[in-house]
Amino acid sequence: MRVLVLGGTGFIGSRAVTRLASMGHEVAVFSRGKTRADLPREVRRLVGDQAELGRHVRAFRDFSADVVVGMHLMSEREATAFTSAFAGLTGRALAISSVTTPLAEARRLLGSSTTP
Repeated sequence: MRVLVLGGTGFIGSRAVTRLASMGHEVAVFSRGKTRADLPREVRRLVGDQAELGRHVRAFRDFSADVVVGMHLMSEREATAFTSAFAGLTGRALAISSVTTPLAEARRLLGSSTTP
């Protein structure tokens, strides 16, 4: 599976990326390139700012991810930008955040799914 991880160089993200790669998935990380993370060599690195996701659609399309994981969505604006940037580019999107979002708002922004 091809997995694109946004914010995959932090404490949790880097561990998720390493685990995904060890399971045989093809992984790319999109980050600002400011955090030095010890990631497996085979992980592809895409450099950019999450505040400007729209500027990187071509690189996202070229990677052709089966799933996109957003590791650091801290506001409604960021969640909306995330869903807008990847609409039509991937089959699944997973948003992970340490910020609590009411269930109704999360469903409105990300949609709901009956499958894990």
